[in-house]
Amino acid sequence: MHSRNHHADLAAPAPKDARLRRRVTQMRWGPLVARTLVGMAAAAATSLVLVGQFGRGHHTLDQFNSILSILLPVLALALAGALRLRDRPSVAVAVLGLIVGGYQLGGAALIGAGRTIPISGPTLKVLTLSTFHANPSPEAIGQVVTAEAPDLALLQETNGAAARVVDALLPDYHRIRSCDRPHCTLTILSRWPIRRVKLKWPPHQARPDLVLGEVDAPMGPFSVMNVHMPRPYERKMQQLMAEGADLARAQGAKPLIVGGDFNTATGSFGLARFAQASGLRRFDGFIPTYPANRFVPAFAGIDHLFASKHWGRLGCRRLRAVQSDHYGVVCRIGLRAAE
Repeated sequence: MHSRNHHADLAAPAPKDARLRRRVTQMRWGPLVARTLVGMAAAAATSLVLVGQFGRGHHTLDQFNSILSILLPVLALALAGALRLRDRPSVAVAVLGLIVGGYQLGGAALIGAGRTIPISGPTLKVLTLSTFHANPSPEAIGQVVTAEAPDLALLQETNGAAARVVDALLPDYHRIRSCDRPHCTLTILSRWPIRRVKLKWPPHQARPDLVLGEVDAPMGPFSVMNVHMPRPYERKMQQLMAEGADLARAQGAKPLIVGGDFNTATGSFGLARFAQASGLRRFDGFIPTYPANRFVPAFAGIDHLFASKHWGRLGCRRLRAVQSDHYGVVCRIGLRAAE
């Protein structure tokens, strides 16, 4: 009896040996799982960055460039993890994504911020804000715009919930609308007299949602354009962006300011094409404005301010939330010194 028990004790593993074996197994599987997760994150983020590069030729794929501001932090974390795990393939994949995405978004942000340009004339404060058709508290729009007291306010979606406050907004300001009805999609408020420029479009041709005005300001007349472009995945987006750019370039040698909801993100090829075709310079750098009414923070800059070579940038910032699905942008600009 004693001999049988003795052999059973020898056959059963000691508790310490079992714990040691489990620990060794965990040590073997832990790095493997970590490498797999880091590699998957790096590969997925880099794939989306590279897919966005095909947006040069197809506007639908250009949408992937709107999430560059999310992909770059993911790639940075993946790179840090890969370096810690000494996982060379994941390091290479993450570095590739960071270089391509960082060059694209960083370059676009630097172009927008630009270098300091000497300002010789008066300065203007220009505000652009998409007021949101279904805004649950349009009074907040009035509070923010009144508090900012801009020289120019470019408002989009003013035929929705904001319609009941726009007419009473800044009562001492002059205003034009994008149509002849009381409530239109676009409204421009100006501290100085402004007249709407009637535009002629070819019959049966889709036209962009925009309004062009001429401002009679003390520093001299200049033009201002307020736009609301379609979303990047819509088939007509490229055509309407091109028509807006052509109209801006047609203003010729006159000082021009163009702002609004472009629905096209900083770093996208569509926005770069608009700047090149219009001959204008973007002033807003990288300011995430969408979404403003979700549980996630804003990650895409789709509200922009462009201007002709007559203007210099003094700085831009984001407005506080006004119950819209966009944050607004306000920029201080001024007339440049003669070259």
